[in-house]
Amino acid sequence: MTTQKDALARLYFRLFQAGFDASEAQALHGIAMTLSRWDEAECNGDIQRDEETGKPYRYYGCSYGAANAIINKYPCADREAGAMKRLVELLTSHPEFTFYHQRDPRGCSLYLVKPEDIPVGSSLDSCYPTFGIAIF
Repeated sequence: MTTQKDALARLYFRLFQAGFDASEAQALHGIAMTLSRWDEAECNGDIQRDEETGKPYRYYGCSYGAANAIINKYPCADREAGAMKRLVELLTSHPEFTFYHQRDPRGCSLYLVKPEDIPVGSSLDSCYPTFGIAIF
């Protein structure tokens, strides 16, 4: 097995231990992949939300050093909202978990955490990698 397959097998095993079945583990992996791609596109400026409406737009074109660059903007499907909706629906059958969407594309985008594992006086965004299950 390759390293990536080993890591995925360890993730699935950890999710099985936490009470998720195979289809839920696969769905969580897919949701995390969608969020990761979305976060990367937002970070690169390829996807931007309209400030007034909140609708996402994909930007095409080259603006590197060109004063009169042509940038095309097209509406795109809000895959982030769809992934978050699927995640919330999936976690209704696992109320012992909450999630954290870490928007930095350099790491895992989704963490599952049990609220009782969060130290008193801490917030979820300060301790998610220590106590959570990193979904990649």
